[in-house]
Amino acid sequence: MKRQLNIISHTHWDREWYMSHEKHRMRLVRFMDDLLDLLERDPAYTCFHLDGQTVMVHDYLEIRPSALGRILALARAGRLFLGPWYVLQDEYLISGEANIRNLIAGLDDCARWGVEPVRLGYLPDAFGNISQMPQILAEFGIRHAAFGRGLTEVGADNAVLASSGVRESELYWEAADGSRVLAVVFANWYNNAMELKADRACFDRLLQDCERFASTPYLLGMNGCDHQPVQADLSSVLERARAAYPDTEIVQTDFMSYMKKLEGFRKDYTVCRGEIAGQYTRGFVTFTNTASSRVPVKQRNFAVARSLERVAEPLCAMAGDRYEYPRDVLEYAWRTLLQNYAHDSICCCNVDAVAADMAVRFDRAEDAALSQAERAKQALASSVDTGESPYNIVLFTAGTERGVCEASAYIDLPEGERAAGWELFEGAERVPCRSTALGRTFTYALPDDCFRKPRYVQRYRLDFCVHTGGEIGLRTLRALPSAAREQAMPFEGRTAQNEYLRVSVREDGSLDVTVLATGREYRGLNVYADEGEIGEGYTHVQTDDRLCTDTRGGAAKISVSSTAYAVVWRVEQKLRIPASRRGRERSRRMLVHTIVTEYRLLRGARRVEVRTELENRAKDHRLRALFACGMHAQTVFADGQFDLVRRNVQTTPVWENPSNDQRMLAFAEEREGTDTFCIASRGLHEYEAMRDGSGVLALTLLRCFGEMGDWGYFPAPGAQCEGKHTFEYALVFGSADGEAEEEAAVYAYRPVETAFTGAHGGDLAPHTVCVGTTCKNARFSCFKRARDGSGDILRLYNPTEEEGFAELTLHPRYGGAVRCTAEERDCAPAQDGNRIRVVLPAKKIVTLRLYRQGEKK
Repeated sequence: MKRQLNIISHTHWDREWYMSHEKHRMRLVRFMDDLLDLLERDPAYTCFHLDGQTVMVHDYLEIRPSALGRILALARAGRLFLGPWYVLQDEYLISGEANIRNLIAGLDDCARWGVEPVRLGYLPDAFGNISQMPQILAEFGIRHAAFGRGLTEVGADNAVLASSGVRESELYWEAADGSRVLAVVFANWYNNAMELKADRACFDRLLQDCERFASTPYLLGMNGCDHQPVQADLSSVLERARAAYPDTEIVQTDFMSYMKKLEGFRKDYTVCRGEIAGQYTRGFVTFTNTASSRVPVKQRNFAVARSLERVAEPLCAMAGDRYEYPRDVLEYAWRTLLQNYAHDSICCCNVDAVAADMAVRFDRAEDAALSQAERAKQALASSVDTGESPYNIVLFTAGTERGVCEASAYIDLPEGERAAGWELFEGAERVPCRSTALGRTFTYALPDDCFRKPRYVQRYRLDFCVHTGGEIGLRTLRALPSAAREQAMPFEGRTAQNEYLRVSVREDGSLDVTVLATGREYRGLNVYADEGEIGEGYTHVQTDDRLCTDTRGGAAKISVSSTAYAVVWRVEQKLRIPASRRGRERSRRMLVHTIVTEYRLLRGARRVEVRTELENRAKDHRLRALFACGMHAQTVFADGQFDLVRRNVQTTPVWENPSNDQRMLAFAEEREGTDTFCIASRGLHEYEAMRDGSGVLALTLLRCFGEMGDWGYFPAPGAQCEGKHTFEYALVFGSADGEAEEEAAVYAYRPVETAFTGAHGGDLAPHTVCVGTTCKNARFSCFKRARDGSGDILRLYNPTEEEGFAELTLHPRYGGAVRCTAEERDCAPAQDGNRIRVVLPAKKIVTLRLYRQGEKK
């Protein structure tokens, strides 16, 4: 058949990158003005793809609110194509839940505007693509995708430099669970038809380049690029090209029309399965090291996302009908957070002004979320029947994982009263606790029905350890004033043990750990190592001297203390780091950095928690923690988005990057026989399994550089990360049956919140289970009110390669459950009753609507 050149006009719009958001927005306003004018005056310019993200429309309308009617008229006429995403996100550095909410927000925008969204998983410049993206898309009825990075690497002359064996631009992309989409790879990038000229050389090159990769006669020309102004003369250029190429049909079209042609042409496209992360490239195209750019931003994001996903939404759903569900506030918090998830934003390959804007959004999203969480906590706590007990701490838990979690709460006494100390009880069982008197403290209340109430109190902080029961609900602890001292956990010298681990701190500050059940020893864990960094926001590049200094064999100051539930080691070490290693600032002057580490061994935990503090005064360097776990596994399992991703330690023959840094969400682990060693973290997303046979895992703590990188020189002095830093991570030891992963999730996400309440009656029992879970291979993703207000949504997933299940015990307010899609469309028969069994196939995301008694199913 006759070949057809399909021209899709677009612009790829990074809303903040090498300039601030507002500077980019001013260009967006000019661009959108020109685009709307062109579409309205030139009917031959048929259509335009608005980059797959609806946030562009919001950004424009904040300046030009009167333009909404023009945009909607063009969109409804099939000339301006919107959605499906809210922002073009980085898939790896945000949670699986956030990837879903990003899609929901974009689709909701289109629904509110009354326009049909582009049902395309549009990922033009994502820095690699997660394994479960096809399943996420399928949950929303999206059967097609388009992406640019991660599969092959193509040089400037379109020669294939490295390839996975997939050399065609059309393929089936299959998720870990088997869900499949028909995908197009931008083998010639998404600018191959940018600024077209009406001459044969231009079109000859375009056609030749497309045909090198196309497996059909339908060739794709992408007419646009980053912040590319609209090509106003495109209609006339295409008209002349049609006359010059009578053997080629040339059309300006839209993505869905193009994808339907591919779908109808053949059914035997090559299948590519799982994550597309540059495994078969030279190792530079997916910019993995953005995981360690501006680490404090990544840590802040991890904390804010937890406050929204795992605190505010579950608490507000638990609060039920005690007050109006704050749907609009939580949506505002989500959208504010999502704006930080644009790939050049959360990846932190940007200038300092972007980081400043992100900090404001993080604060806004967190404040909005936690304000609603606090309201829900108080509503629930005040409804618990505490009887005559005057001092009570209500624990709120949300998750399927079981383990030991440290928590804290405050008790306020009237200003004139004192307590020598406190004891905690859950029923008749004593809860190990440490109480600290904070003294006279100012506080206030903001009642709903009267003026604010300031006061001074005597405040006490109670720190304690509890076992999470794998449930969504609340438990109540009684606090009693007491002068009795809690019996502290024992230790001997620098060594202590709990039920599972024996831990000793070496003279150099590193750890020796013995797993008591198996006798396996891990020696010399947590060595700090520093090396030169002359890369930028996208890529780590070590200095030519390969100089690396570490704390191995050095002297350390070590002190040990204990509480009723933990042994704590405080370790102070010195590390000499060159002041700078780059250009004119390169210096032989060495700066001595003091690293203060706190190791914590909790009762009943299979982990050692690590808290590292330092003040960074050096530039151009990378600081990592090294763990010589002694395992020589061929694969590493990394926590991903709805997946536990299996990655090879050794790279492919075409790989050239000296590093093999990889991304994780909350943990990475190695397995050997029945033993598992896992690194869990709170906002540290970059690890490396050394390929030299040493069995060392590395966790990046800080990567310091001074420029953005990419297409020019853009200073980013803030990326040197000078100042004080705190890093939180844990070393987890378990068996291969999922113990370590469950423990890692409990550590990273801390599924416990607290509230103080006094003596009162209420309609809630001291132990109230909203959703109880008994699970195998099931992980928690969300618990929230349904978008349409009909019931609550519980999302679970199985990240393993084996079938799992979840047995749910529902609160009497529920009448049963029904399976629905991530878009919250019911899709299976309902299960009535308060005991529900759900099968979770391997790698499957399962969303349930828990419907209330009396609600229509």
